[in-house]
Amino acid sequence: MGSISIPDPGEVTPPTSFDEFQRQASLMTTCTLIWKELSYHFTSLEKHLRQKSVEIDPASKDLEEDQ
Repeated sequence: MGSISIPDPGEVTPPTSFDEFQRQASLMTTCTLIWKELSYHFTSLEKHLRQKSVEIDPASKDLEEDQ
């Protein structure tokens, strides 16, 4: 994926042409899709880690009791 330059909100100027508006709309769509993908990815990681924690917890208690 290429480098995407995101302007400082203080530097954003209104589009001077319809082409510029389309470019900015496309950039926003891309950012939204990337955000959704990352959000899904981290939610999946969190769920997986919670499942592993539930699986490991009884085993760690068994180890503590054996000592």
